[in-house]
Amino acid sequence: MREGRFIGRIGRFVLPQSTWSHYEEVGAFPRGLLVVGDALCRLNPIYGQGMTLAAQQACILRDLPAGRGGAGDPLADLGQDLFRAIQPTVGGAWGISAVPDFAHPRTSGTRPPDLETDLRFGAGIQRLAARDPDVHRLLLGVRQLLLPPSVLREPTLLRAVEMETGRAGPAAGRTTRQDG
Repeated sequence: MREGRFIGRIGRFVLPQSTWSHYEEVGAFPRGLLVVGDALCRLNPIYGQGMTLAAQQACILRDLPAGRGGAGDPLADLGQDLFRAIQPTVGGAWGISAVPDFAHPRTSGTRPPDLETDLRFGAGIQRLAARDPDVHRLLLGVRQLLLPPSVLREPTLLRAVEMETGRAGPAAGRTTRQDG
């Protein structure tokens, strides 16, 4: 790098919005066409989940043919099968990264009806994780897509977050469908 020279101005990548394209709603999806990764769901890169989500989708795709049995045409309806199979994975990542962006009033899109509850839960678990290494590990595991959001629904943890926020907690890790 010492001997390198600039060939232009330094640029900055700006992500204007997170998007989740709901291809599962397309009735007759083209045979042999598959959509994964950022083409399916693009998340704010600050969360660092894009590559992990794409890899998880690739693993789901890899395992799909085994569950399809002896289908006469292996590509028939493969797209729809894939979109159905990845819903929980994409939904979990979306709930972790895109829904909290609605805390900012200028964020556009359809706000979940339980947004305030989800944001209060997020703030409470953050405060709890700052003091409790076990909660911190759990929260990191969920954010890094190594653990399912359902681990945050453990009753003892929910009670601890409720005590932290002083209110009843949400169904933590719930996936709220949002359009980008």
